[in-house]
Amino acid sequence: MSKKYVQPSISLQSFNCPSCGATAHQTWYDVRLLRRESGEPPHLITKEIAASFEKESAQQDKEADSAKLVEWFHELASQEALILDWPGSGQYTNIELGNIHVSECYSCGDPTIWLYDKILHPSHQYVVEPNPDLPQSALDAFKEASAVLEVSPRSSCAMLRLALMHLCEHLGVGSDLNNGIAKLVSQGLPEAVKKSMDVVRVTGNNAVHPGKMDLKDNREAAIQLLKLVNIVTHQMITVPKQIEDLHSALPQATLDAIAKRDARAKNP
Repeated sequence: MSKKYVQPSISLQSFNCPSCGATAHQTWYDVRLLRRESGEPPHLITKEIAASFEKESAQQDKEADSAKLVEWFHELASQEALILDWPGSGQYTNIELGNIHVSECYSCGDPTIWLYDKILHPSHQYVVEPNPDLPQSALDAFKEASAVLEVSPRSSCAMLRLALMHLCEHLGVGSDLNNGIAKLVSQGLPEAVKKSMDVVRVTGNNAVHPGKMDLKDNREAAIQLLKLVNIVTHQMITVPKQIEDLHSALPQATLDAIAKRDARAKNP
């Protein structure tokens, strides 16, 4: 069972990280400015520069500090916000960037950048943490649904319908949701899971082709769909995987005996 969601806030020391979704302690930083001595614009690290630096470092057989720099160069090339403690950067500055603050997640190490009390980076937050067993295509849609939740709940609902389509594809029943759910029902799909899938299917469809439900500003409906996608994933992927892990951990002799029993039952 997931822990209660803690909304990120400038006044808290622990909350759900906007980057990884975990409820974690946050280390807070003020932002100070260091003037570039050359006066030139910043030099952006590209993937090509990072690869070239790594190759050069390998050829020169440099020490551990260089290996860390190689790692940072690749991280900088990702174009994501980072917290870097450069070796030898002991300069101190009193020029503070007002109303800009940074919190660092203890769980994933990623920074959240704030303007006054609003989050600038990352651009989305996990109101509902995704089930880690979501297949990648469904997870990507789930993340996008989370990213647009505050801006457009209707778009979020539509993306969650797409996530469910990818989930059905992963389960081997195709991407047509209505037919896919029917196939799963014929395979013994629990009634509660069927209802959850139909709620996501119908609500997400109405988000694209408006019906009786007005989803324009219905943030709570989108949050409930996020939870339902997790419920479906838990029942259809997580639980079977947990059972299979426990079953496969039985002694081989026991597994062989079970296989023989099942064979006799099929061919009495």
